Amino acid sequence: MSAPRGRVLRGRAPRAARQLRAATGRRRPFVPRTSNLNVPTLALTLVQCPKELRVGVRRAVREALCTVFELRREPRPIKRCEVSIALVTDPEIAELNERWLGHRGPTDVLTFDLRDEPDPRQIIGEIIISLDTARREAARRGHAWRHEVLLYIVHGLLHLLGYDDARAKHRAEMHAIEDKVLSALGIGPVYARDRGAPRTQATRFARRSPVPSPR
Repeated sequence: MSAPRGRVLRGRAPRAARQLRAATGRRRPFVPRTSNLNVPTLALTLVQCPKELRVGVRRAVREALCTVFELRREPRPIKRCEVSIALVTDPEIAELNERWLGHRGPTDVLTFDLRDEPDPRQIIGEIIISLDTARREAARRGHAWRHEVLLYIVHGLLHLLGYDDARAKHRAEMHAIEDKVLSALGIGPVYARDRGAPRTQATRFARRSPVPSPR
């Protein structure tokens, strides 16, 4: 698998998944049991997610949260956790990429942190994934496209949880956590077994002033 090279936009961002729900009429809310997650309420919305992928996505979200909370040994519970995940086409993600980040062309994953203010007790965001890119990268790497999608989801969640991969040290930390989560899901470690392979461009944060939501 290639390292996700999507971008993160912090501050107020477009409710991209909400717009997609309005356009497609497809909305899949999910509220799992969270007694061992230290999260009183976890709301997960899936948009345009293939039926065969839904269970795996929910497992990946749950496993990523559990893994991070165990590593941090978080003493205080997360008071609010709302995540939307939308799977889109290359043209759709390219439009979002250029409109909100000023970058031309498609990317694999975009993460929007939608908190009004930085608050470690809140996880509110949207993860937009290009299914076209996931299928293309999976075919190039010789593994299942579902695994590529789950990697992107875990990567986006880690950004929402405060992880940064702009520097090599922080990137290695993120990759180690991603390996841990993917191994727990039965996919196996990606970066540990593929450490010598060429990687794509690393994810970069897009730190910008708050932008208004589109009308």
